[in-house]
Amino acid sequence: MATVLLVILLITVAALFIYKNTMFSTDALSIKITGPIQAGMGDEIEYTVTYKNIGNFVMENPKLVFTLPDNSLTEDNTLRFTQKVKDISPGEENALSFKVRLLGKEGDVKTAKASLTYNPHNLSVRYESDADIKTTINAVATALVYDMPLTPIKGQTMTYSLQYASSVDYPLENISIKLDKIEGFTFKSSNPASLDSNEYKLPTLMLGQGGKINIMGIINSDAPDNLHFVARLGKWVDGTFVVIKETVDDVFVVEPPAPIETSPVDILPILQ
Repeated sequence: MATVLLVILLITVAALFIYKNTMFSTDALSIKITGPIQAGMGDEIEYTVTYKNIGNFVMENPKLVFTLPDNSLTEDNTLRFTQKVKDISPGEENALSFKVRLLGKEGDVKTAKASLTYNPHNLSVRYESDADIKTTINAVATALVYDMPLTPIKGQTMTYSLQYASSVDYPLENISIKLDKIEGFTFKSSNPASLDSNEYKLPTLMLGQGGKINIMGIINSDAPDNLHFVARLGKWVDGTFVVIKETVDDVFVVEPPAPIETSPVDILPILQ
């Protein structure tokens, strides 16, 4: 009887061992992305994708796909990298790194993603393991500032300027400044000239470079007491205007002074 129980026990252990080593779980391959959780716009950062085989199967024909955050700045404008890597043995760990500069305005959250597809040894099914990381743009080293008159008057001409500059250690190309239309203000002219009175195409900005836009118009006589000015500096990427910096200014306008009324009695002493 004891012999029979021992045989059953050995068979059970052997079955469990075979089952453990022939069943596959996607948890057998771990993948993660490390990198900064915060970064300045235009600063060069690095993401590292690390993957490890913590199972019992060799992972064959693996292919890694790494997708950078949308509108990222790279030397060749590539946002998606696909790379075949060597088979991953049990216990083996490898890593790949990718450098990038993020594009966007302060507070934007950018997501990088990685996926690794593979075939466990002797299995025809292809599996995929995924990871991602989020990075918040916490600073934008560009300036965009309004210079407004002190007491503009309704019905009269108003001239103001918008100054811009870059402190980003990277050339900003294909950039423009776009202005919201202003209720109660009629655009007349600007220096430099605009594309459509609302957009100004800028030259490539290098570190420390900037400029100024001068705008002239008429404050309508029925304008609201508060004029709301909004300007956005951004980069055109594949037909999309990606905002880098936004500035807002509210200007209080006053009524024109009432005309001074005179009467014949007032001017009589002058005539005498």
